Order: sequence, then structure tokens, then C-alpha cells
Amino acid sequence: MKICKLIFFSTLLITAFISQAQNLFDEEHSRQYAEFLFSAGKYEEARQEYKRLLLLDDLNTDVRLREVQCLRYSGQLREALKRMEDYRKKGGIISYSIEIEYVKLLLLNRESTTFRKVYLPQSILNDSDKVVFILIDYLLNKDFKKTDEFRASENFSNPAYKRLTEINSELQSIRMKNPLVGGLLSTAIPGLGKIYSGFWQDGLISLLYTGMSAFQAYRSFKKDGIRSIFGWYSAMMTAAFYSGNIYGSVKAVSKYNQLKTELFNREIEEILFNYY
Repeated sequence: MKICKLIFFSTLLITAFISQAQNLFDEEHSRQYAEFLFSAGKYEEARQEYKRLLLLDDLNTDVRLREVQCLRYSGQLREALKRMEDYRKKGGIISYSIEIEYVKLLLLNRESTTFRKVYLPQSILNDSDKVVFILIDYLLNKDFKKTDEFRASENFSNPAYKRLTEINSELQSIRMKNPLVGGLLSTAIPGLGKIYSGFWQDGLISLLYTGMSAFQAYRSFKKDGIRSIFGWYSAMMTAAFYSGNIYGSVKAVSKYNQLKTELFNREIEEILFNYY
């Protein structure tokens, strides 16, 4: 009799344990666990949980959004956009949050044509949000003519919009350097184009290397005549250094301009990334 009671209670305990274990993996608990992982910054692990939830309900817009956000926060911008477009093709309820996320991904992936010509004509965004995204698109593409026209025709109290207009003014106040000028300066005096770009050390090295190899070629030809092997070798090295110096100067000017705008680009992307 005692053995029967023991078996009975053991069976009850095991059944209760199994039932509790199943509850830990039901939809509600899985959602809570996925949110915990997302909040902890474990985006890939969270994404796997959201994907499992989508097997239960493929049209759940909140879970769709979170899965795409996991990709975005982990830096997989192109994959996030592809995933979002797949969801939009599958249909279901399109929430406002989904629309905001889709626009973010279009702009972060520099899909300006799709944003302007395909998305905007059918956009459901309110005017304030639409203005912010359009201005971000223009700024990322350095389309200052349109930003000025746009700024003159729109006036919103949105904090993001206010900062974006300030960035627009600051970007246009930057004095960019001309790559052609850099190349011409280094054609006249090796390294001068790099100095013009602010890269003094690189410019002096270019001048030193080109000058030394030219001097070696001159000395060799003067000593051994036109048949000097070392003279021709030094002459070829001089030509290589000289050509590289011109090309490098053009690149240096481009790098200078890029560095000048890079900080603003990062701030624009940060505004976009954290909007909403």
C-alpha cells in the first residue's frame, strides 16, 4: 500500500514538473525571455527567440519589429532591410512603428531612390516625422540646395528637426579643399599637396623620398653617363615616387574633406538610429 502511494505522489510531482517546464517555454514566457535578452544587448540570442515566436504567429507585428531591430542593433543593416521588405510583402497589419523602422533602414542603407520615389508617395507618416526623415536623407547625400529650400518652406518644433537644421548650417560652413589643387601643388613641388591638406608629415616624407631618388639619379648619370644602371634605376624610382606623390595628394585632400564631414555624418546617423 505504501509503495502504491509513493508511486502515486511521485507521478503527481513529475507531472507537475513537466507542466511547469512546458509553461516556461510557452509564448508569454518566450516573449519575456526574448525581451530580457534584447534589453541586455544580446541581440543575436534575442533574435533566435523572436524567430521561434514567429513560428507560432508569423503575422505578429511587434515580434517582427523586434526581430528586425535585433539585426539593426547588431550592425546587420542590409540584412535587416531585406527582412523588413520580406515582411511587408507577406502582408499583415502595418503598424506605425514598423513604418518608422522601415524608413530608418532605407536611409541607413542609403536607399534614397527607394525612399523618395517609392516610399514617400504612399507614406502614412505624420508630417513632423516625414519632415525629419526627408531632411536626414538630404543631409546624408549632401544635397544642400534641397536642404535650404526645404528649411525655408517647413517649420516644426520637433527637437530632431531643430538639430538637423543646425547641422545643415554647420556642414555648409565647412571650407572644403579642392583635390585638383592638391594634385597641381604636388606636381609643382612633391608633397606640397599633402601639406595643403594638413598632412605635414606625409608631405615632407614625399618631398624627401622624391628629392633623394632624383638626386641619386643625377649623381649616377653625371658619374657614369647615360649607361648608368643605377642611374636608370634611381630615375624610375623617382618617377614612381613623383607619380605616387601626385595621386597621394589628391587622395589626401579627399580624406581631409571626408574627415571634416565624418563627425556630422555620425551625428546624423545617431539621430536617425535613435529616433523613436
